[in-house]
Amino acid sequence: MWLRTERIALIILAAGPLLINLALSPWAPRLAFDPADPGSATAENLARYTNAFPGSHLTSLESGHEEQLIIRHGTELFAAWLVWSALAGIFFVAGYFTLVFSAWQRAGLHHSKSRWRSCLGGIMVNAPSFLVILVFAFCMASRVNIYEESFLLFARHPVPMVMALIALIGVVQAWSERNIRKLEFEFL
Repeated sequence: MWLRTERIALIILAAGPLLINLALSPWAPRLAFDPADPGSATAENLARYTNAFPGSHLTSLESGHEEQLIIRHGTELFAAWLVWSALAGIFFVAGYFTLVFSAWQRAGLHHSKSRWRSCLGGIMVNAPSFLVILVFAFCMASRVNIYEESFLLFARHPVPMVMALIALIGVVQAWSERNIRKLEFEFL
C-alpha cells in the first residue's frame, strides 16, 4: 500500500502538470517551422520532421507571402512524449533501485558493520543522477540532441513505445512490491 501510494504521489507531482499539458495540447498553437534554404542543416532537419510526421504541409501565413511547415499533430505528440519521458524516467529509476536493492539484500550489506557500507550506499543512491550527467556530457561531446532524437523516435513509433512503457511499469511495480514484502519479512 505504501509503495503504491508513493508511486502515485510521485506520478502526480512529476507528471501531473505534463498530463494537464497533454489534455490541453489540442488547443495549443500548432508546431510550425520557417522554410529553410535547400541543402542546409535546417533543411535536413525539416526533412526528418516531414518523414516523422507524414501529414505535414506548407501553409501560407496571413501576414504575407511567407510559408511555414505545419507539423500535423506535432503539439499533441510533443505533449505525449513529455508524459512518456517523465513516466519512463520514474520507472527506470524505480527499476534501478529495485534491482540494486535486491543485490544489496542478497549481499547482506544492509546488516554489515563495515565502514564502506555508507560509502557504497551513497554511490548506490546517487548513481542515477551521475548517469544522467554522463549521458548528457556524452551527447554534448558527440553533438547528438538526445531530446530531439527521442522525440522523433516517439513520433515515428508512438504505439510500440507506449506499450513498452506499460510493460516496464508492470514489471517494475511487481518487482518493487515483492522486494518491499521481503523487507517487511526481515523486520518482523
